[in-house]
Amino acid sequence: EAIVPLLPGITCALGCLVAQAKYDFVQAVDENLHDMAPSKIPDIIAGHVSAGRALLQRHHADEPSCTVLAEAEMRFQGQTHTITVPLNTKDLSAGAILDVMEVNYLRRFGRMFSGRVPVVGSIRTTVIGPAPSISLETLTAKIALDRRAGNPGSPIMWRTLHIDRGSVECPVFARDDLQVGQEVVGPAIIEQSDTTCLIDEGFRARVDEHLNTRVQAERPRSMAR
Repeated sequence: EAIVPLLPGITCALGCLVAQAKYDFVQAVDENLHDMAPSKIPDIIAGHVSAGRALLQRHHADEPSCTVLAEAEMRFQGQTHTITVPLNTKDLSAGAILDVMEVNYLRRFGRMFSGRVPVVGSIRTTVIGPAPSISLETLTAKIALDRRAGNPGSPIMWRTLHIDRGSVECPVFARDDLQVGQEVVGPAIIEQSDTTCLIDEGFRARVDEHLNTRVQAERPRSMAR
């Protein structure tokens, strides 16, 4: 089944509206893990979280319920490549961080070097706010109500369509004329201001209660050549 939303031209913009607000912070460190003050990494993350909460509050997000993800880019001394080490913000002791680093290093490279000095290259914190509550039903409710009581839309014209079996004359519908529950059998064309939808032969389109156009095959197509 293929679903064509009511206003496909703004679908990406709508996705931005309903997506979570997310802010990333990175601070370079480049220090021996064991030489760092115990409070250094917690203080870096706390600073990032404070800045992220302030940004969420500025954009009217529900910052008390935000999610925090913290990672360290680490390597062993003498190496240039780093690995990403997820950090447990409830335990940021050197021992806990090293344990996670070794697990991830072994998983990635298949070997572990004892006695090597772990180096913290940088700390990255992501502060994520909750997704805003936007009901798609609310956005289409008034239009859908108007399209329940009208007469089914009729073709606005006929057009020559070239398909596998040759050329056929097919109806062209204006999507704004289609009513809730109306079906269009292919081959047919549904036009609107921001897209054109081809309903191929052997397919059927139906307008659902939220004004999505749902396209389904009437029967499975044979895979034989």
